[in-house]
Amino acid sequence: MSLYQQFIRAAKLGRLGVSLGRARNLEGGEQETALQNVVMNMASLRGLPQKVGQILSMKELADEQKTFSELTESTAHAEPFEKIRKWIEGAYECRLEEIFSTFSKEGIAASLGQVHRAQLCSGEQVAVKIQYPNMKESLDADLKALGLLAVPLTKRREGFDLGGYRSELRQSLLYELDYAREANTLERFYRLARPYPEFVIPQPRKEWCRETVLVMDWIEGEGFRSYESWNESEKRLIASYLLRFFLRSWLLWGEVHGDPHSGNYRLVRDGGQVKLGIIDFGCVKELSPRERTALLFLLQHGRDASDEELFRAFVLLGFDAALLSPLIRGLREVTACLLEPFWYEHGPFPLSTWELARRMEEALGEDRWNFRFAGPPTLILFIRALSGLIQYLTVLGVDLNWKLELARVFDILGESSYKLPSEEEYVRFDRFLRIRVQEKGITKVQLTFPGRSMRHLDDVMPDDVKERLEQKEISVQEIVDEAITKNYPPGDLFRLEEDEREIRIWLTDSQDG
Repeated sequence: MSLYQQFIRAAKLGRLGVSLGRARNLEGGEQETALQNVVMNMASLRGLPQKVGQILSMKELADEQKTFSELTESTAHAEPFEKIRKWIEGAYECRLEEIFSTFSKEGIAASLGQVHRAQLCSGEQVAVKIQYPNMKESLDADLKALGLLAVPLTKRREGFDLGGYRSELRQSLLYELDYAREANTLERFYRLARPYPEFVIPQPRKEWCRETVLVMDWIEGEGFRSYESWNESEKRLIASYLLRFFLRSWLLWGEVHGDPHSGNYRLVRDGGQVKLGIIDFGCVKELSPRERTALLFLLQHGRDASDEELFRAFVLLGFDAALLSPLIRGLREVTACLLEPFWYEHGPFPLSTWELARRMEEALGEDRWNFRFAGPPTLILFIRALSGLIQYLTVLGVDLNWKLELARVFDILGESSYKLPSEEEYVRFDRFLRIRVQEKGITKVQLTFPGRSMRHLDDVMPDDVKERLEQKEISVQEIVDEAITKNYPPGDLFRLEEDEREIRIWLTDSQDG
């Protein structure tokens, strides 16, 4: 991007900032219309501005279906095929025809790149995602130019952790630009979802993936825009699968699919059965053991917990203790409001009666600003995923039994009762992964990693240890999956003793344990 192009782009963002400032001084419907125009203008700009418009406006909670659709769909035009050919051939350092036997000239534009359908020379039908040039280079410049746009669209900003939200947004966008990471995430979700035939997730074709090109299986299906043509049974099935995927993602697998873009979902018809296709995994957030434990505790015990326990759970979740402490007596009502769909005991929960914003205001009054600002930036993608789910269920006109679906997840998790760590344990709650190889009682290799490195155990494990496990037909991935499902319990993950050699892998609460 040339200096002149950077200047023009910054000027456009600056004008949006002025428009936003004016909108904040309006009231009622005029403010709503003005803010919506700002967000729509952001959505028309490729890259970061469109993402900010989608993620931070919180307009995904709007009542009008049209507003949600416009925010979650790209308004940008796809780049012409001549440019795409040049970019792809630059990435592969060969002619496009040497990789693909057919390649659609019509692309589907998104905020950071565009997707084309193609067929590999080996015969497989694939989706090819090509990243637009200079996306990483423009990220920080755009963040700076966005200025006050990168905050929730509200007049109240005192005490708001702008730096934290900017940092979280920047990191999530860097993840989306990391196609190697997305390929690994695709592979992981494909494996995790295999026991659930209602989910269809593409496999990455890693041998053809490059830094700016991601190749995965093509998923044939109907986009969400065609939902009006679905019958009531199909709408109900897709709605239930969306809820199921959301719950299993963060409760079982410890990850949140944080991009509710309607283009990321497909209704797949397979032999008379309806399935849910999920096709984009660039915006996936790993929940820390702290966050997951707090959420599980609130779901399982929040109704009967004391005020102090609820306070500790929210702090463990990442809420600012100083801002939250004045609200401790109101947390019971807040928790009941937030988790009502999961606790509703009379069958399908009627979403139209939730009225969350009104009830939160009644529960907290002016203190609701404390609660809003106490919330951690790290949960923004989780909130966005939940907001998107609610909007899809509303658009489909389907009420579901959230409590029953949650009970099914807890059945899979087993009989575990999720407890909060004591105050003394908070400091050491983020566990450590230890790997040790000893021969004749002498330590040959000893490595210590943060507990969350457990997800990437295959990458951090010494090659000779991996080879020995493979010889014993021990699956590293099964070890990882079990540890994640059990929320990283301290203790041995694996121990192998043979002759005078011992290989031990374990999780511990201290670096020296």
